[in-house]
Amino acid sequence: MWRCRASRSVSLKTSAMTYSQKLKDPRWQKKRLEILNRDEFTCRLCGDDTSTLHVHHVSYSGNPWDVENNLLLTVCESCHEEETMELKQSQTELIKALKSQGFMSIGMHQLSKVFKRDRGWMFYEPAFDVLKMIVEDDVLWKTMEEEFWRRLSERLKQREKLNK
Repeated sequence: MWRCRASRSVSLKTSAMTYSQKLKDPRWQKKRLEILNRDEFTCRLCGDDTSTLHVHHVSYSGNPWDVENNLLLTVCESCHEEETMELKQSQTELIKALKSQGFMSIGMHQLSKVFKRDRGWMFYEPAFDVLKMIVEDDVLWKTMEEEFWRRLSERLKQREKLNK
């Protein structure tokens, strides 16, 4: 029985590949074309369908072709550059804003869990609308804050029981 020798060493090869090399890999090229087709060769951020298009990884995990389709987004070259440049600054600003509202690392960790659920990318992410609604409504903010402290208190009591 004949077997392709290349298939045995694929995992060894991909771990030694640079990111640039991985983007030339046929598996990524196939995935990239699938995303471009899904998004009708149009930037999902500004609607441009005439400029050079990129497939942006909203989140990275392993090889570029292993990323779930809902975490890939067609963007024009200009939007991709802007997203890349703004990401680090936005992350810093977000952490500062959370700290200014009293969030400590445990609170940020809990908040990050909300977004780790498998909701995926949508053009209008509902979680952002929910957060915006909570932040802008003083009564809702107070309610959520009280609920947070109630749940935290319950968890601490449960831990105390387990430790006894």
